[in-house]
Amino acid sequence: MHSLIHSLGDDLSFDSRGHGAPADLQWLVCASRQRRESTARLSKSRPKPARAARAMSEPLEARRLLSAGDLDPTFGGGDGVAPFTFVPQFDRSRGHDIITLPDGKLLAVGTTDPQGDGNTAMIALRYNAGGTLDQSFGVGGVVVTKIAGSSASGAHAAAVAPGGKVVVAGFAVEGGEQKVAVARFNADGSLDTAFSDDGMRATGYAGRDDIAYDVAVDGAGRIILAGGSTGSVGAGSDFLVARLNANGANDTSFSGDGLMLIGFGATEAARGVALLSDGRIAAAGGTSANGGNFAFTVLTSSGALDTSFSGDGKQTVDFAGGNDGANDLLVDAAGRLVAVGSTVSGGMTQLALARLNPNGTLDTTFDGDGRVTGENGSGLDVLLDDTSLIVGATSGAFRFSAIDGASIGGPIGGTLRGITRTAPDAYVTLTASGDEGDDAFHLYKFVGNASDDT
Repeated sequence: MHSLIHSLGDDLSFDSRGHGAPADLQWLVCASRQRRESTARLSKSRPKPARAARAMSEPLEARRLLSAGDLDPTFGGGDGVAPFTFVPQFDRSRGHDIITLPDGKLLAVGTTDPQGDGNTAMIALRYNAGGTLDQSFGVGGVVVTKIAGSSASGAHAAAVAPGGKVVVAGFAVEGGEQKVAVARFNADGSLDTAFSDDGMRATGYAGRDDIAYDVAVDGAGRIILAGGSTGSVGAGSDFLVARLNANGANDTSFSGDGLMLIGFGATEAARGVALLSDGRIAAAGGTSANGGNFAFTVLTSSGALDTSFSGDGKQTVDFAGGNDGANDLLVDAAGRLVAVGSTVSGGMTQLALARLNPNGTLDTTFDGDGRVTGENGSGLDVLLDDTSLIVGATSGAFRFSAIDGASIGGPIGGTLRGITRTAPDAYVTLTASGDEGDDAFHLYKFVGNASDDT
């Protein structure tokens, strides 16, 4: 899940969520012949870079042209797939997020139940760029962490932190209450003791159950978390936004105690967080009000509702009366909020996108009314390049025009849990069925443009 303003410079750059923002990404993958042909036609309008001359002695049969959407044979076991074969105690695992690190390596995080007794733990796997587990990280490329003092914990999101470190966020159950949980790791996978003394922190409201679904790190190294907070049994939940200082303490300059609840009058939770260029914080998720809507909030750097956004710092978006909810959020170069999620109507779940202007109004240049519905399945991740939005969904990965929201490519992959960009023409998807067996973490690398695999 993935969320800072993306740089659109000439070089591949990375935000705190580990998502690159290349300027010359062209067309992502098409599964059907019709979509593939359409993509090819669109690509013709763009000049292709000149290729270096090849030695005449190179055998022609050694070359294979890769089409957009093909698995990259240089990744994983030579088939574009990097499965993690779990030893028995890690069979009960589920991946939730994947990010690209500044050095090109990949980090996938989730929740594992080593003993099968419900006492879950955070799990993080680091892969080399070629899809092999990075043996310099943890034990064999794997780190399993249970938040100190918790009976169960798990990870939902990860972000890049300064100094080659990574932050992993999710939940921990302590004394019968669920809290927001954060762990920060050094480059070798060890816990960073400069963070809360032992590298781990659980925080939240007394008497409530709290969870973080997304995380970002700002330029000062502060950790921003977005999720939900539920009160007494039967009570609804609210958006929860929290900010921790780089040392792990709650940032008291944010809402007085580092925690902020935002309610929309029903049951709601934030699923995505994004940082605006001026230090403000945006979050998006869903509310059950009015049958279920996308919900947005923008907070000032001090944690107050930003009244320049929709008058009260809050906005909801309905998709034709369906049961709607957002799962991820980004802010584009124009300061517009782009959220992806789903809308459910007539028993059918469809991918849904909404784009809001900086003032909170729907952006009518985006498909006419600021809303787009697409393929079946729920949108989980959204990435941005200079021409399009890349959406990772339960039904695959799709491309939409960043200009007007038109659908221009997809799907690829199977049931996705996350997607990250590794180069201007390459994506890695995380699939995680949650079933026992070795399919709990599968990475697939796809090429976005045609290229040679030699």
